Amino acid sequence: MQHDPRRTGFTLLELLVVIAVIAVLAALLFPVLAQARDSACRAACLSHLRQMGTAQLLYLQDWDEQFPYWHSPWPARREDLDHLRYWPDYFGAYLGNRTPLRHPSFLATRPPAANITVAEYVLGTWGPGGQGTREDPYWRWAGPPLCLSAVPRPAETFTLMDGYTTTVGVRFDPTRHRGGMNSFFLDGHARWLTPGNLAERETDGHGFYWLRYVAADL
Repeated sequence: MQHDPRRTGFTLLELLVVIAVIAVLAALLFPVLAQARDSACRAACLSHLRQMGTAQLLYLQDWDEQFPYWHSPWPARREDLDHLRYWPDYFGAYLGNRTPLRHPSFLATRPPAANITVAEYVLGTWGPGGQGTREDPYWRWAGPPLCLSAVPRPAETFTLMDGYTTTVGVRFDPTRHRGGMNSFFLDGHARWLTPGNLAERETDGHGFYWLRYVAADL
């Protein structure tokens, strides 16, 4: 068969075959790339939480192990921040810069545009709450008036987590990373927790229940 010098392009069939091959490769590669990107983001997020958590532990050493509240009055603050000082201000001197306060992607739930965001993470400090029943277990974040030495299970008590802090309030993001969230624990480690982990209960065997990871004083 002789080569036809007049043929310079693809036939329709060849073009469709090439498009089909590209589509198959894309279908195979995109999930892998997305998973790799999410894994990298999750690792960077864990690094940010470790840096913030280390800053918190250094702060506690300098302040007689007393936990701070997530915000406090501060008359010198700018008016747009409602004259309040927020938890990133407490740890700023130990962090060196504000990069760890920003999530690597922050593609999940975002705060309202009208609110001023001070961190793309949450410091849990409030409580106590809950009735101590199975349906409404007791909880107590590691905040005032507790001190670090009053936390009996630092390896099971987390204090920083995925979410956001604004001048109006805070909001957890329990599904930011593959249906779970990164958290920092008071013994110095950070790891991923599922919503199921957050709901885990402990009991004294006599009808009293508490949330395993959110009961800093038990």
